[in-house]
Amino acid sequence: MRPMRKSLVFTLLGLASMATGLFVSQRASAQPPFRSNQRTFLLFSYVTNQNGQDTGLEIANTTLDPYGTSSASGACTLLFYGQNAPGAPVNTPMISAGTTYATSLSVIAPHFQGYIIANCGFPLAHGVSFVSDSTAQQYAAFTQAMVLPPSRNTSFGEQLAH
Repeated sequence: MRPMRKSLVFTLLGLASMATGLFVSQRASAQPPFRSNQRTFLLFSYVTNQNGQDTGLEIANTTLDPYGTSSASGACTLLFYGQNAPGAPVNTPMISAGTTYATSLSVIAPHFQGYIIANCGFPLAHGVSFVSDSTAQQYAAFTQAMVLPPSRNTSFGEQLAH
């Protein structure tokens, strides 16, 4: 990735992260405290690194707040579904409370197009993605990741728990 493009990608991810933080802070007081053993499942519904496009991903660990939440750290396992999916899930580094993980699809899954489910080992994970042209100068479309219920059915929950 060229330095100017990398800088622009992380600037866009920073703006998206601020927007995610604002969204979370508006809802945080309405949420009950979470136990530290909970997980979060995030759906990034459309990501691509094909046809001159790339996707930036950001996952925020929002367990550091003044609302009585227990802070927790953990990594996320990224599961890929679609064209040219990597042969194995991708594990993020440890994401500490109050920090974010940011990357681009061209780095973790070149030529992939489809969707990603992130299985995060901490509660209150939130994410955002953006699809842009390869130079991030023509367009960028931001999408907030959907927080999935811990298990939609037994087999889904068992598969993500491993």
